[in-house]
Amino acid sequence: MNPETTADALFGIPKDYVYLLAGMGIGFLLGWLTGRLGASVPRDIDLQATGSGQAPAASGQPINLVINGRTVNLDAAQAAEIQALVQARKMIEAIKRLREITGLGLAEAKAVAESIAKVGR
Repeated sequence: MNPETTADALFGIPKDYVYLLAGMGIGFLLGWLTGRLGASVPRDIDLQATGSGQAPAASGQPINLVINGRTVNLDAAQAAEIQALVQARKMIEAIKRLREITGLGLAEAKAVAESIAKVGR
């Protein structure tokens, strides 16, 4: 073996590959930890206004929700009611009403209410 190659290798593996593998391992570990810490948050929530793909207007456009593969539809009156509660900063009432209307669980209804609050800003 060449003295130049032994100085640039670790157990016969070039240092560039060792750094690449170490980086991939660290990235995998961080991704895994992030996934484990965020496991209680619903991941499949998609908030869309009907038709245009834009945020629902304050006038109360119908809202179609896809939550964990299940489609939930809010008509214009229900959407306006939820949006009014969210804009009045009555998040608990909005979450309760969402649960009554849609049958969602607490975490899903909370995530939807927070999404509506972010979209409405």
